[in-house]
Amino acid sequence: MMGLWLSIPAYIAIVFLIIHHYRYRGGSWPTLGFFGSAIAYGIIRENLLAIFNPAYNLYGFVGIDLWVGFAPLVVPVGWTFTAYTSWYLASQITGIDKPLRSRMPIVATLAGLISATISFIIEMPAVAAGWWSWNFDPAVVPFFMGASEGLPLLTLGGWAMTVGIFLFCYWCIAYHKTRWRYVGIVGIILHFIQLIVVNAILTV
Repeated sequence: MMGLWLSIPAYIAIVFLIIHHYRYRGGSWPTLGFFGSAIAYGIIRENLLAIFNPAYNLYGFVGIDLWVGFAPLVVPVGWTFTAYTSWYLASQITGIDKPLRSRMPIVATLAGLISATISFIIEMPAVAAGWWSWNFDPAVVPFFMGASEGLPLLTLGGWAMTVGIFLFCYWCIAYHKTRWRYVGIVGIILHFIQLIVVNAILTV
């Protein structure tokens, strides 16, 4: 039951963001492209981390029943919510609605920073409520609070990096028909490799 207090609001919220994207950012196919890509990315990401390091999980969830492989569905849904909200706020601040070419790094960086603030707002009450817990060694990764119920400082940077890199690569693929598409594809692959390597280093 505890997990339902987390998953149901997340699923409802993502529906509203899908409607927002459909109405204000170009209709069915762009909406399907963004949310489909973002959720698929989250599912692949979580499964890769579990497959390449099955003996150790960076975080543990409580009472979440919907899984896709090794990934609880609420994780990719939640981070997709953060990615789109960060994109929207960054576009409002910069006035750049469709980040093309030289503008992409600007909006992606700002969106990443915004996602870090969103992550803090989500992480602190979620950990305190027992929805999930972080398994880092507090001697290696500093925490905001106690080791058993705190938020690792590393997670804020992790959210920022994940959102920023994904948005940049997605824009390369979605808005360009030239070599930029290959930049986006290669960028996502390299990002997956980087996540696996960093996860392995932190959990040695």
